[in-house]
Amino acid sequence: MTEENNLKEKLSTMIEENFHNAYWDKLEEDLKENNHKMLLDLLDEIRWRICNFVPNRKDIHNQVYEKIDVKFIEQMLTHNAIDNQYIYNLINYIITQIRDFDSEELEPNYEMWRTVTNSHLEKETKLYILLPKFLREVFFRIDSLDEFIESFKQSEEYKILTENK
Repeated sequence: MTEENNLKEKLSTMIEENFHNAYWDKLEEDLKENNHKMLLDLLDEIRWRICNFVPNRKDIHNQVYEKIDVKFIEQMLTHNAIDNQYIYNLINYIITQIRDFDSEELEPNYEMWRTVTNSHLEKETKLYILLPKFLREVFFRIDSLDEFIESFKQSEEYKILTENK
């Protein structure tokens, strides 16, 4: 790779990181101003992406949509009726769902993430600070899991398994 290409790649990475950081900063600002649209959209995407891990399991889809009920959350937010226990349960449900689809060897990482997140809830960290960090980690883990699944689908093992059906 030439020095010019290397420089272009670094610049591109820096720009991408800046956009990524700006996105999460925007979520924090929106939450601080009680604008919940972005949060609700992200929760809706999380539901969809979790269900996408098991596209033919409507029972799991129903459970996920029941537990991450975006319309209900919106109503609670609108009426300032959401409490820390509900947030605690929601966060822990999301962590558990993603963990259950990931490899067992990463389970300690999930439990560490859960512990750190729960300690912030116990300290009553402002939700406009906690939620962007939590959701950023959620999407990082879902993206990583998606990449792993796609990589597996390209493997010889997957080809052998699908040929034997």
